[in-house]
Amino acid sequence: EDFLNRLDKAFGDSDKITKAINKLNTIKQKNRYFREFLQDFEQTIFEAQGWGWDDQIKKSHLRTALNRELSDRLVFQDEPVGYEDFVSQLRRTSDKMNRGLGLTPQSTQTLNNKPNGDPMDWEPTQTIKIANIQRNVMRRTQPDRATWVSREDIDRRIEAGLCMRCGGRGHVIKNCSLLPAYNPNQRGKNLSSKPKVTAAPVPVDQEFEEVSGNRPERKFDLKKEWNRFEESMDCKPFIVNTFINDIVSTSTLIDTGCLSYGLCDSNFAQKNNLVRLKVNPREVVGFDGKIASSVNEVAVVDIDLDGHRQSKVFLYISQLGQYDIILGIYWIVSQDVRINGPRSEIGIRSTGIIVRSKDVVQKYRNTLKMQYTLVSAIAFRQLTKNHSRNKGVKVFAASLADINKSLAVKKRTDPSSVLLTHYI
Repeated sequence: EDFLNRLDKAFGDSDKITKAINKLNTIKQKNRYFREFLQDFEQTIFEAQGWGWDDQIKKSHLRTALNRELSDRLVFQDEPVGYEDFVSQLRRTSDKMNRGLGLTPQSTQTLNNKPNGDPMDWEPTQTIKIANIQRNVMRRTQPDRATWVSREDIDRRIEAGLCMRCGGRGHVIKNCSLLPAYNPNQRGKNLSSKPKVTAAPVPVDQEFEEVSGNRPERKFDLKKEWNRFEESMDCKPFIVNTFINDIVSTSTLIDTGCLSYGLCDSNFAQKNNLVRLKVNPREVVGFDGKIASSVNEVAVVDIDLDGHRQSKVFLYISQLGQYDIILGIYWIVSQDVRINGPRSEIGIRSTGIIVRSKDVVQKYRNTLKMQYTLVSAIAFRQLTKNHSRNKGVKVFAASLADINKSLAVKKRTDPSSVLLTHYI
């Protein structure tokens, strides 16, 4: 009880838990050292009273907050089950990354102050001295920096309700007046250095830029490459025509980036009176790792994609905007779907159906030269009534069952199953 009273004094904000949980959903490592970022992250966990949460929840929040470089290093590593083991793995991986970058203190350059007879030789030296004096003044006016402490000291500060950075009482790390501590093992990167500035102009075709792999490329060449590549950066979505419950025709997005079986737009479900089922709430996480919304209903539908028919398909109901139906990666896997990008079609191996995109179907329709005209019901009735006298008029009818039968994949018959035994 005494410990809780001290916590209330240290974190007096009545909404601190809500604020801390919101911060957990947005906190990012960015370009900070992992060990420095970890202090801020675990302080936020502590403020959210989440130290007793399940390890999977804490790992999920931490994994989402990591920067891309560190996340990429984890792809080929087995993830530990426990949170503490996961943090230890991240520390080792981060330290290896920093050592691989060769982070060593930069050597200082000795300036030659000896005059050479020409007064112009003295001017750069005077400029550098003035700049050094200005930097020293700036350092004296900046806040003090915290001292690097061990992991055990940080844990003790957390248990005592103290600031994780300075160990003081009555404030948290985000309100601490001290600057973050320098890691003594990474002192080289802590030293800030400014690039040399020259007054001589550099031609555009000789300017260099650091790109991935530290490989210098000419900006002029990269610009031309980008101009050629830019049109390949974006494309149209893969949309197919879909028949829902043998009643409604709509467009469906085939999305390999959707991790669920499928989604249904809430307005579409309400408009067409689809069967709904209440389920346990589930969070919808966007591509940036943030929670976009939550779903608590599924729609139950029968779908027909150019002859590929499925009954009682469950789709999460959510607000999708411009798409009525989205079929995700789990549908692609379960139906053994193969995507043919150049032909803009998908092959559904579970039924042998080839489904072409809506754009391809529309282009094919535009090439057909069909001669037709609309007639009224009265005119049609008159034609059918007198068709015996008017031999040039022929009337045909096709039911939905006939259309489905013609679209269905023909099943091969095994001759041995129909032949008599004495013929085998």
